[in-house]
Amino acid sequence: MEKITKVGFFHFGTGYAKPLEALESSLRAKGRDELSGALILLPEGFNIGKCYHDQAAPEQPEADVISRLKLKAGEYDIAFVATLILEFEGIRRNCACLIDAEDDRLLCMKMVPDGMGDYKECTSACDENNPILYGDAVLGCLICADINPSQRKSYKEVRPDRDRLAPFLGRLKSTHNQPVILCIPAHSHVISGPEASSSWRDYIVIFASSCGDRVDRGSRIGRYGESLAEADGRNNVIEVRDLARN
Repeated sequence: MEKITKVGFFHFGTGYAKPLEALESSLRAKGRDELSGALILLPEGFNIGKCYHDQAAPEQPEADVISRLKLKAGEYDIAFVATLILEFEGIRRNCACLIDAEDDRLLCMKMVPDGMGDYKECTSACDENNPILYGDAVLGCLICADINPSQRKSYKEVRPDRDRLAPFLGRLKSTHNQPVILCIPAHSHVISGPEASSSWRDYIVIFASSCGDRVDRGSRIGRYGESLAEADGRNNVIEVRDLARN
């Protein structure tokens, strides 16, 4: 995408068994004219075919999810940051991928074990292209609890997730007056969408949630002290807002 002109989220509150069908319905509801130029954040575990925290339900992963998202990106002139459970060298990872009509690339892998998702936490080389300059914006992503990892139990405890956070935020800066976008894909049973999306002074924050059973754990677009768009509850909806540029 040559230039990101809008930012948005897909709030995924129901119909988990068929994620691409749910997404397509919400894309059609908005239409290409409203979506064109948008970066759309998809929530954590988008492709697994069940509610993320429902450990009793079997996974029904969408086949060829990346190639099918590339087709949708071309159809609607958009890009996705898609948070997927994918296998790398035989190991299941919770990862965020930047996908447009022409390309897909790995942004980052989740480092914090959350006790809900079926993945192996990443411990090294977890930020493949994170942050990245894309669409004339600086784009960074941290998955759910990675944005607020728990404190060390003692000064001797090795915590690569905590050691990563400050350097990542130090790199998430504009060098030529580009907008800075922080993506937080989540299944937000702990992190609050309203709080996370409005707590960062220097960023436009997109918070996309797949939690439909708690009103205070929905999806948001925000900047410091201000909510720009929101969605909650057991529904599927895409919200987009123009990306203000200085």
